[in-house]
Amino acid sequence: MAHLSRSRVLFCVCLVASVLLLYLGANLYLGVVAQKVAGYPNRGQFFACVLLPCALVVSNIVLIGFSGRLRWPSVTVAVATQFIAFLVFAFLVTGGV
Repeated sequence: MAHLSRSRVLFCVCLVASVLLLYLGANLYLGVVAQKVAGYPNRGQFFACVLLPCALVVSNIVLIGFSGRLRWPSVTVAVATQFIAFLVFAFLVTGGV
């Protein structure tokens, strides 16, 4: 059985959270599209609901690949950045409430 490093497990947890955010964001965006209101959805909604979670998923896949080569300060910065991105997603999608 392959040895799983702590950083790889941490990035896998972040990957699962990112995939869930992508699923939620895509469903929210498609719900806005289905309403067929003029001017909606806009670019900001597409960015917040779809592109940001896609970027998180891709970055987590890359970080899992490089997790064996990263030192703990780099891992800490990467996880903290993703946590901030999760907060930004929640703030943008919920309207800041």
